[in-house]
Amino acid sequence: LDARCRALPHRIDAGPPDDKSNRQSSMPLVCFAAYARDKSAAKTRRWRTPEGTLLMLGFLGGWPGAILAQQLFRHKSTKASFQAKFWASVIVNAAGFIAFASPLLASIVGKN
Repeated sequence: LDARCRALPHRIDAGPPDDKSNRQSSMPLVCFAAYARDKSAAKTRRWRTPEGTLLMLGFLGGWPGAILAQQLFRHKSTKASFQAKFWASVIVNAAGFIAFASPLLASIVGKN
């Protein structure tokens, strides 16, 4: 058998998720909450979350929560300049994920 096939059971039974996995899985919730807070602040004329912060939260893995919040709260969903930056960050994020999850990249950098 190929070395990768022999290693497969080990990869599946990797144990509990580490802190990094927990942070990544919570990012959509954090991003959703940031959009909700910003929408509330906009309605009540309080201090707003900077657009750069919302974009960074989305880029760091929170973009599914951002999409949901944009639709649910109708927040930042029509501002063209923000949407262009947001969707560019989603594309870069998805491309990065695909690249790092790809066996092709692993073969290029010498991983098995």
